[in-house]
Amino acid sequence: MDHDKRYEKANRLFYHNQFRDALDILLEIVEEQPDHALALNKIGVIHIHFQQRQEAEDYFRRALDADPECGAAMGNLASLLVERGEEEKAEVMLEKAAKLDPENPYILNNLAAVHKKRGDTEAYLSLYKKSQRLLRDKLKQDTRADFHSLRGRSGCGGPAMLAMLLLLVVLMALWLT
Repeated sequence: MDHDKRYEKANRLFYHNQFRDALDILLEIVEEQPDHALALNKIGVIHIHFQQRQEAEDYFRRALDADPECGAAMGNLASLLVERGEEEKAEVMLEKAAKLDPENPYILNNLAAVHKKRGDTEAYLSLYKKSQRLLRDKLKQDTRADFHSLRGRSGCGGPAMLAMLLLLVVLMALWLT
């Protein structure tokens, strides 16, 4: 199986919370192709899920070494910088990431949070509203895809999944206000 197909498989496992299985595939990919920026970035994200911040940062930096224009890795590294209180470095990185990937709701949301901490209400509200609109659109698309993939299966997967996604959006909105 080629790297792209294995990366897609790892991504599917990741989105089904099968982090260890996804990690195994991603580590195989970067062993064979050490400059696979997306795989390196996703390994970093998995380390975040495992509460391993330093390992995550190392992988985000490796992803950026492999591809300095990898907006996802830039945004993820900036999130760690914000957590550490390094908002100025994070803001520069997030501004660049937002230019590379202007439709990424997570990058815009993190950039909005930096502006909020600085007291720049106008920039915060503009970025926050755009990030939430993009996130709602993304969740609608993902929910439709998940619903269609669940059609014909027994159980309550579709409605339960939709309820969980809506709860996530509400919690994110409350956290940021």
